[in-house]
Amino acid sequence: MDQTLLQLVDVTFSYPGRGRMAPVPALDRLTLSVREREIVGLVGPSGCGKSTALKLVASLAEPTGGAIFVPGSKRSRLGAFTFMPQGDSLLPWRSALDNASLLLEVHGAPRATARRQAREALESVGLGEFAAQLPSELSGGMRRRVALVRSFLPELPVLLDEPFGALDAITRLDIQGWLLRLHERLPRAILLVTHDVDEAVYLADRVYVMSPRPGRVIHEVSIDLGRPRSEDVIGSSEFAAARAALLREIRRGMGREAA
Repeated sequence: MDQTLLQLVDVTFSYPGRGRMAPVPALDRLTLSVREREIVGLVGPSGCGKSTALKLVASLAEPTGGAIFVPGSKRSRLGAFTFMPQGDSLLPWRSALDNASLLLEVHGAPRATARRQAREALESVGLGEFAAQLPSELSGGMRRRVALVRSFLPELPVLLDEPFGALDAITRLDIQGWLLRLHERLPRAILLVTHDVDEAVYLADRVYVMSPRPGRVIHEVSIDLGRPRSEDVIGSSEFAAARAALLREIRRGMGREAA
């Protein structure tokens, strides 16, 4: 069985209140795990704490209760994951190649080695001829691909926070395909926050459903669509069944069961 790379156990978190206002609970006993090489989705209603959970894992904040474990890691949580937020966060003064190689350099790779690996990865996602371009010279979809390459190159688990939400439907589907192919080439454990049910089913091996705020896991859905996975699976009866099961659990968690 693949090794568990991340485990949250009974994690709680509250945002401080302003003035005399009481703290605002965001997470309530959140428990989940991510294993080596698997993609795990995290879905739930807006405001349920999905993005907050990623920030806690990335050490951008600390839980107010519970524990976050990174079994086998010699690092603290800080630096144990790569994190792609909702925006691509590319540095505007660095080329696509230099943005893609950035995290490798931060983690100690020689610049020549980092640039060689980044160039190979950019070519694998169809951006080899755009390596010298600045972010302002790239389309939104190209920028997302550069950000994905940057996140995948270090040999670390990846945190993705609604990375494709701002893209149009066709571009989003294309980038999801790039992500799957990149994951096949560079297998990484991924924790993916998304509001898109179809995206969760298409990309993930397992999906955790969260309750309304304060968020906690109320159900886990296994996505048995096999790998490698291509766009053809979206029209299958298996995909439709997994999508229906996931929607059913989301509605149940929100108290909106179908009649």
